Amino acid sequence: MWSITCILMLCSVLSLDGANTRFQFIADPTDCTKFSIQLMTFKWDVSCGPGKVFSKKISNCALQNGPYDDCSNRQQNQPSITIRAYEDVFNYCAQCPTCLYPDANNCAGFYNCSKVNVDESGNLGQYQDECMYPGLFDADILGCETDYKKVEGKCNGRPVLLNPCDQRRNQCARAHCRPCNARYPNCAGKSNGFQEWEGRSLTPYYARCQDGRTLEAGTCARSRSGAPRIFSASQKECVDVDAKTFFNN
Repeated sequence: MWSITCILMLCSVLSLDGANTRFQFIADPTDCTKFSIQLMTFKWDVSCGPGKVFSKKISNCALQNGPYDDCSNRQQNQPSITIRAYEDVFNYCAQCPTCLYPDANNCAGFYNCSKVNVDESGNLGQYQDECMYPGLFDADILGCETDYKKVEGKCNGRPVLLNPCDQRRNQCARAHCRPCNARYPNCAGKSNGFQEWEGRSLTPYYARCQDGRTLEAGTCARSRSGAPRIFSASQKECVDVDAKTFFNN
């Protein structure tokens, strides 16, 4: 049985070598903790670590009963509750230590009663959690959905935070934290496609936007000669640096 670390290292090496590879991740039909990785005629059987199961959503191991667990049986008798105040979660989690509850103030947010530790970033307290941006928490299946379009129409009044810097996990709660707007551009209110990164005009940095969400924080590659390039707000693409570029933007 191969370890998942060895398999992922192999995938990384093949990708770096530029090989034309296409890996398939296949869930074990009888055991949630196991899956296979297939490449052409080669196949590796992999087992997740203790307390983890294979998630088809992210093609990787995830915490059992966590937001990306789409294999284990869910808590059948979990009450249908949306938590509106953080202090209320302690009582609910004491009654149901494996439950997941939607956060009324954030459609990507939820409370995970299995998460007893404070988040490493210092932004998410005990039980607090968020789906990875731009995913949203689906209250029907009690899990994170990476395709936000499947959930945003049924958030039932739970705000959808378009700016990645509005999510708790991306905010600066400690000293020496690089400001969020220096790590992620804001696409809220912008058209789909490549856009200028606010606050970084005439630089190599740009954003790729879709439905008001930031799908990519990009950097222009250098030209073939090695000269730096910048993102043109008017042309919506990376261009060579010259006087015309500066005066036409």
